[in-house]
Amino acid sequence: MLDIDHFKAVNDCFGHLFGDDVIILVARQMQKDIRGEKDLLYRYGGEEFVIILQAVDIEEAKQVFERLRINIEQRNFPQVGKVTVSIGIVQITHQVGSAEIISQADQALYYVKGHGRNQVCSYEYLLQNALIKQSEQQVSGGELEFF
Repeated sequence: MLDIDHFKAVNDCFGHLFGDDVIILVARQMQKDIRGEKDLLYRYGGEEFVIILQAVDIEEAKQVFERLRINIEQRNFPQVGKVTVSIGIVQITHQVGSAEIISQADQALYYVKGHGRNQVCSYEYLLQNALIKQSEQQVSGGELEFF
């Protein structure tokens, strides 16, 4: 999961049109940095995105996302200037379903946002180093409940 850092401040200071431009330019950078048809990119919410990298190990994924983070950080966004992103990653292995995967990636993302932003961190690393507790997201049969 990727979140544009301090995005509300971009909208508040520069207006929603420039905020929308930032979202579009970040999305274009993501499209450049992922491997085309093999990887999937989704807008998950206002300034949040989900990227699914196909068949890579966690170390390769960290490298891809770190390169993306740096490319965004080094870019000069029109009118806005510099923008950074925070990225939380998880390796899809034996999770019950998509809700558990999203929950784990979100936990890693929130850790990054609470510890300086503009970083990439994996759920597995955070668990292994006792920096977070295991996700308690339980979904029976891999289904999501909509309300």
